[in-house]
Amino acid sequence: MLSWLGRALKLPGWKVIKRKPHPIGLEAKTAACSVTGIMIDFEFQEGKDAMALFEYVELYNRSSGWLLRLTKAWHGKEHRTVIADAAFCQVRAAAALHLEGGLHLIGNVKMCNKYFPQKQLREETPKYERNRLVCITKKATASTGLFEDAPMTVYATGWRCTGNMVCTYLHTGSTTTTGSDRIKRKYTQISSGSIQSRAYHVKRPKVSAEYQQRMGAIDNHNWRRQSGKGLQALERVWVSNQTKDRILLTSLDGY
Repeated sequence: MLSWLGRALKLPGWKVIKRKPHPIGLEAKTAACSVTGIMIDFEFQEGKDAMALFEYVELYNRSSGWLLRLTKAWHGKEHRTVIADAAFCQVRAAAALHLEGGLHLIGNVKMCNKYFPQKQLREETPKYERNRLVCITKKATASTGLFEDAPMTVYATGWRCTGNMVCTYLHTGSTTTTGSDRIKRKYTQISSGSIQSRAYHVKRPKVSAEYQQRMGAIDNHNWRRQSGKGLQALERVWVSNQTKDRILLTSLDGY
């Protein structure tokens, strides 16, 4: 979200999303390189009726269309992996990426669980055990017609990260072998009133490690533009009512 209104008639889409840090302004769907942090592309959201006419929406659905348009530069060229958050991650999007561009997908599934065995994963994943990887994986194979000798394989993985919580992942890339540990901290208040902290490790599958290590590329851009720990936010330093200036600021905020 760009926390800016400018002149309302110049905005391609004006939104209010209450859960955002800056809830009023212009929304953009963005893609960034999760290795370098460089923003690759963005697409302004122009309203429900206008977005329904965009490429790929009629053939697939809106969420799949977002991913396909933002990754179109790599379709049929490079076997890259798209790390997608819960708003984009669904089985239909994974199939669309593979069919149109030969791309892989890793994502966390929350609400968009159509065709995804989320309930079964949560019920069947064993109980949490300290210092042990606790996860299960279900696999399905389908021919998409893109590569005759390389049918599409879709994985659904449930990882018990705490005693009560199971994280569920959809992926066509990465593996379910043990990845790097997730380091968490436990805080305890002692009798003197001070707080003691202790780090401990949680075993996790490689697909979860890949997702959690790479998922913050977009959030880093938003943080620098809108927050900036120890610094004044860029949106407060560089003030402009010019649309082109605001777009340039959004592109540069990762640096």
